[in-house]
Amino acid sequence: MKLRFILTALVIGLTLAGCTPDDLPQTDTEEEVNPGTPDPEPDPEPEPDPEPDPDPQPDPEPEPEPAAGSTVYGKVASDGKGVAGVVVSDGNLVTVTDEHGIYQLASDKKHGYVFISVPGGYEVEVDSVFPKFYQYVTNPSKVERVDFELAPTNQDSFNLLVFGDMHLSNRNNDHIQFPRFVNDVKDYMQSKSGEKFYAVTLGDMTDNRYWTSHDYFFDEYKEDIRTLDGLPIFHSIGNHDHRRDVGDDLQASSYYNEHLGPAYYSFNLGQVHVVVIDNLDFTAADTYSGRINDEQFEWLKKDLAYVPKDTPLFVTMHASYYKYPKTTAEAVVKQTNQATKNLNALLKTYQDVHIFSAHSHLLWNIDNGNIFEHKSGAVCAAWWVCGYLSPGINLGKDGAPSGYNVVTVNGKDIKWHYKATDYKTTEQFATYDRNTMDLSSNRRVPNANQNNRQKYEAEASYWLLKGEENEVYINVWNWDPEWKIEVKENYFRLDIQQVTVQDPLYLITTIAKRYNENDSTEGEKSYTIFKVKATAPDSTLEIKVTDRFGNVYTESMKRPKAFEVETYKRY
Repeated sequence: MKLRFILTALVIGLTLAGCTPDDLPQTDTEEEVNPGTPDPEPDPEPEPDPEPDPDPQPDPEPEPEPAAGSTVYGKVASDGKGVAGVVVSDGNLVTVTDEHGIYQLASDKKHGYVFISVPGGYEVEVDSVFPKFYQYVTNPSKVERVDFELAPTNQDSFNLLVFGDMHLSNRNNDHIQFPRFVNDVKDYMQSKSGEKFYAVTLGDMTDNRYWTSHDYFFDEYKEDIRTLDGLPIFHSIGNHDHRRDVGDDLQASSYYNEHLGPAYYSFNLGQVHVVVIDNLDFTAADTYSGRINDEQFEWLKKDLAYVPKDTPLFVTMHASYYKYPKTTAEAVVKQTNQATKNLNALLKTYQDVHIFSAHSHLLWNIDNGNIFEHKSGAVCAAWWVCGYLSPGINLGKDGAPSGYNVVTVNGKDIKWHYKATDYKTTEQFATYDRNTMDLSSNRRVPNANQNNRQKYEAEASYWLLKGEENEVYINVWNWDPEWKIEVKENYFRLDIQQVTVQDPLYLITTIAKRYNENDSTEGEKSYTIFKVKATAPDSTLEIKVTDRFGNVYTESMKRPKAFEVETYKRY
């Protein structure tokens, strides 16, 4: 009330003085009392740009759907993302995944499986030692989805272990000898700790002649080979891995397919393309030729259509590709059917081809330009017989010890060496002193009948002849023409002569003992044996062997050197 009176009096006074209320200063109190028309609201500040999503979600991967006519389809993925350009096959048709990793096959499912050619820089899951690069398809009338998962890995450098014939069959104490091989492989891998390892077999892991009688089949093999747990092992098929009761080639391999997967397929390791071939064409029950058939060649042609010509090729097969030669200059392709001729022509278009074969239980090399065949010896040597008859040493028919090839790859640079079981890597040859040899039938086969005595004498004929005094023989197991052999006696270099003869140590450890028991056997001449003639019976020879990669292996051979089994035993 008092405030209103004061304001009224003030207005009257100002009016008398010629002023208006607008001339008065405005106060907060006045605004509260008479706010009048409010000022317009200021424009709102613009909304700030949204912060970028620190973890944007990719567009969802499309789910594969079967295309018209497709009977098998699926996706090849890594960490949930499809992998493009992966080769997929059913053993006949060959295709590649699209940009989403999806593939389609109008398969007749004749072979009963689908497999991928694992791309370089990736691995598949491994069940103990078995890479899961294939899956079975079982219903011809049903459209089936088959997916594969890949894991990225660094494969710029790796080691490939090549295992020739194993012939596991519960015979010849193989259950005692095979673990020595397994331990040797483990020790070798441990010596290269930190390096990447894979392995491939060359067939005849089992022996179909004894599947039933010795109760050893693929299940038993799989149990034994799992003792190399953690080593991815790709398998090739051998003639003794086939059924003997059927004449159809596809049916003959059906047991193998059921337990170990495709008989032919491909995969990649780093920059190397590996092709596994079944070159055993069965035409009747237990009857085959060492060749590929037309269907397999057509598949291979499709597979290699995705492989550039400068890509190194590794080709594994059981039977030999070239005929066993006296010299590498005599190398010719073993089979002459059209598919094999076509195979040879196709392989010649690639710059660097390495064929790994087995079957003959021999160790030799054929360097034929861009195609190099490695006859890779045998894990079992000669069916484990030598180690059974002469415990402590296990030799093949050519005198090479049981063992395996080691192939070391760095990018496209490829080197190899032979690793004999129970031998150091630096041991690559054996030496024999002719002066101390006694291979007479009276000494070696006293219990043989006349027939077997004559057989032994025929096998040992070279060594039964009176040789020159002071000869020394050297068997360089994995020799090829690029190797160099030097022998010095008292600093003087001795002349070296290559000979083609039976290995004398295999004669006394195996052949003589079999004939002495009136049992059958077989040997094989070796072309990796060399001889020198010393000037004295008791001089020490300095032997130096250099392989094609410059690795040097030596022995200071003190003579006389006893020629008895005990001299050469490894355990």
